[in-house]
Amino acid sequence: MSSTEGPGSPPVRVETDRQRLLRVLGDGTPRTVPDLSTAVGVSQRRVSELLDGLRQGGVNLTVHPAHCLACGFRFTKRERARRPSRCPSCRSGRIGRATFRLE
Repeated sequence: MSSTEGPGSPPVRVETDRQRLLRVLGDGTPRTVPDLSTAVGVSQRRVSELLDGLRQGGVNLTVHPAHCLACGFRFTKRERARRPSRCPSCRSGRIGRATFRLE
């Protein structure tokens, strides 16, 4: 036991991944999945899962959709937070990332 823990001390509270993500998103700055991954300290896959869960849970998340860098196609109907692999219009793999922020 360390000197800060004693028999009568309360347990140390740790933020969950979801709580850390909400805290980072709360500053109002639009961020990409890799930015959020670095800020929260979890993998990009985990951030995508958390963002999908927040959207399904009714959290008011503003999403600026991913877009094709070759032809400009915007993925406005995309439900998942993960980046698409190819553009359905021109088949290019050069896809700009979506950004997310809390309203």
